[in-house]
Amino acid sequence: MITIIECMGRHAGWLTAAAALANEAEPCCDFIYLPEVDFDMDKFLSDVKAVYDKTGKCMVAVSEGIHYDDGTFVSE
Repeated sequence: MITIIECMGRHAGWLTAAAALANEAEPCCDFIYLPEVDFDMDKFLSDVKAVYDKTGKCMVAVSEGIHYDDGTFVSE
């Protein structure tokens, strides 16, 4: 199972980043993507595939405002 959770935060990823604080002993997400960092679709797909192939599952928290390096939103 691959689960992608979209969190509020068009221009600030603090709510999405807070997902990492839920449980230090067992992180809730394998990856967290924030609008403060440019999004790379190829790296995303590669990272998710690697975790899925290893564990059979992957959970990702994504801020609604993630964007490519040219500034366009992924959601467009």
